[in-house]
Amino acid sequence: MRIQFATLGTSPEVVLNALRHVPMDELHLFTDNLDAVEVVEIEKFFTNPPLKIKVNSHVVDKFDLMNCILVMIRTIKNVKKDITGNDFEITLNMTGGTKIMTSAMLLVGYMVGARVFYLKKLRDDIGIGELIWIPMPSVSANNLNNIQVELLVALSKVNKPISLTNLKNMTSPKSLQAMRRYIDFFEDNLLIQSTNKGKERLIELTNSGKILVALMDK
Repeated sequence: MRIQFATLGTSPEVVLNALRHVPMDELHLFTDNLDAVEVVEIEKFFTNPPLKIKVNSHVVDKFDLMNCILVMIRTIKNVKKDITGNDFEITLNMTGGTKIMTSAMLLVGYMVGARVFYLKKLRDDIGIGELIWIPMPSVSANNLNNIQVELLVALSKVNKPISLTNLKNMTSPKSLQAMRRYIDFFEDNLLIQSTNKGKERLIELTNSGKILVALMDK
């Protein structure tokens, strides 16, 4: 189940074009009552065949930061409550709307641990735009233990893909099994990315991981 939340202003294209980059099964719009025409246009596009994507709209005061934050948090929490099982993905599209709406979306994404993106327009004659994921650590540096901190700092110093074996030789974990548990945790929280090269698993920090290391008092 792929659920997307999007801020909407007077340009429905930023929501329509997001579908080309980030697939979704359900869409939730944060919008102002003044943008009802745009909501209708989006609903027509998404709910009709062949897409048949469910669309919900939620009214916010686009010039009130606290109102936007609270409505967004409540909405996301309520949607998550209605989902059975853990097989779902939530993404936040902060491209449209006022600066207050997009600022609220960015803050909420950090608070609820969801991935946030925006579409950067390339040229006037290109409507699709470039997808930009916001690097956002989903865990706090204060919640990491000493070994997790040590591993992330070591990865930042290497600053290139490194094998688990080489990383183990540089740090405290004594076995590859213990190392893999830490690495799986980092990957689940989008702090590292891994690739397979032959029998080796190479890992490196993502932008979110680099930001988290920069926040550490190390």
